Amino acid sequence: MSSGMPADGMAGILIKRMTGVGDSWIPLSDIDDFLVFVNNSKGELADKPGKRYFYYNTGFTLLGEVVERVSGVPYEDYIAENILRPLGMERSTFKREAFEADPDRMTAYRKEKDGSLTATVHPFHKLIYAPGGLLSPVTELTNYLKMNLGGGVYEGETIIDQSLLEKMHTGYTATGEGIFGTAKYCYGWAVLEDFLGHRMIRHSGSTGVSSAMLGFIPDLDIGVAFASNIGSFGPTIPHAAMALLMDRDPEKDIPYIAEELDLASLTGEYEAYEGTNMVNVVKKGALLYVEQDTKWSEMSVPLIPERREAGNRRFTILTGAGGKTLVEFEEASDGGMDLYMERWRLHRKRK
Repeated sequence: MSSGMPADGMAGILIKRMTGVGDSWIPLSDIDDFLVFVNNSKGELADKPGKRYFYYNTGFTLLGEVVERVSGVPYEDYIAENILRPLGMERSTFKREAFEADPDRMTAYRKEKDGSLTATVHPFHKLIYAPGGLLSPVTELTNYLKMNLGGGVYEGETIIDQSLLEKMHTGYTATGEGIFGTAKYCYGWAVLEDFLGHRMIRHSGSTGVSSAMLGFIPDLDIGVAFASNIGSFGPTIPHAAMALLMDRDPEKDIPYIAEELDLASLTGEYEAYEGTNMVNVVKKGALLYVEQDTKWSEMSVPLIPERREAGNRRFTILTGAGGKTLVEFEEASDGGMDLYMERWRLHRKRK
């Protein structure tokens, strides 16, 4: 992820094509098409290797091709023989036919813009096997976690040399700063240096219609495997599960969870005196939005928080000509919630 090459959209093209979301004229039917696609992208190189982080699925597809050519064995068979079977991961597979033969297989769902879910097919394509094409039940993913926590050993059998595993768990490229300190990318893993006072090694991913996260804390010998049959879930559930394993309260001890719950508590329909003005406050991602749709105008503007913490009630709307408008929420004496915005005092409607 530090090659200097930015994302080229290869995996997204294939996922959209196979799940019926959209298509592209770009040919990506086999490895020859893929190599033409990659070689023609050389002009996109943004920096020297090691200088900048870009999540680059194509890099893993190339690594998968290297494994296949060096071993002389199809990538999916090599992984099954050397990793999955020794770990007892018998249901885990890259192959459509094996997945469809499983009587307890999941149904993949695509999340629509309005929040509804549509049943769809899971994307299977050899070009995205290595970047994240493995389907696995959480009961088997825990075996993989045990091997990582056990220094490369699972039930007495050495799967990988401990010195190599330690290199996989070492952060090499900074990916950003956050509430858990510096985040770095390892070899197929990422590391958070300060998750509630401990070093957590983790990774997550999505195929657009399924998603997963694995995480473990070596010095506490605990780990969490999380999987979903929709494409986007965020880290909240696995982070909360990890906190519970540490005897911590996620709603109090993980700042962003407390903030998200607090923001959600401010959403709803608000109206001014006698209904002379009405707005909706909705949560989108990490922000609140004020929305209004009338005969004369349509509005959807983000509320920029004064402080990123639970309990903040002061926000800003950015306006034209460099201006700002203060927006405040205040608990009413009757237990309701009031919204002060420009000239208006609006009361949240009771549910």
